[in-house]
Amino acid sequence: MREFRSVGKGGVELAGSGRKGLFVVLEGIDGSGKTTVGKEVVRHLNRNDIKAKFTSEPSNLPIGKLLRRVLNGDIEVDTYTHALLFAADREEHLRREVLPMLEEGNVVVCDRYVYASMAYQGAKGVDMECIRGMNSALPHFRVPELIILLDVDPEASLRRTIYRKGADIFETPAYLSRVRENYLQLRERHGFVVIDAGARFREVVEQVLDRILTRLEDIEV
Repeated sequence: MREFRSVGKGGVELAGSGRKGLFVVLEGIDGSGKTTVGKEVVRHLNRNDIKAKFTSEPSNLPIGKLLRRVLNGDIEVDTYTHALLFAADREEHLRREVLPMLEEGNVVVCDRYVYASMAYQGAKGVDMECIRGMNSALPHFRVPELIILLDVDPEASLRRTIYRKGADIFETPAYLSRVRENYLQLRERHGFVVIDAGARFREVVEQVLDRILTRLEDIEV
């Protein structure tokens, strides 16, 4: 693993942009390990004097809690309403949590972002460009500085997910295969870094850390 470089108590600022913090997004189908990897990466960064915070979508804000009920099958909505709810939660999450953490100079590692909406709702038939448009028009939308796709075989991911918590309404092999295909399509346009999530956990964490540290080399302290 690379040596960590301390950026001091003031956090980080993007060179020449005036924007503080580093916005890192982890994407991937359910069971790819995003949450566990993201939390471990943040622990490593903080232990090495790099200010970092972990967050995730759906958020724990009111709209996010409603979305979790939809995902659990407690509430039924159509696919377009579902996409709109994710966009509404994203705006609140950005305004109330993500952007303030970035303003403090944190490396913010977010488990899922707009690309998850495009991949998942896109696999349900919603036009991905429509989803991109409604999200890019959000008042507080921010394009991440680094997007990492943790890629894993859908059948392997489903085995992990069922073992951990049971499947939600989105988790079938055929559906997850379509979601994965959408993610792989999006990587070209949006510059995803693709990491094999089927590798050992420690190897995945080290690869994610390496990518973040490489990006931090462009940061002006």
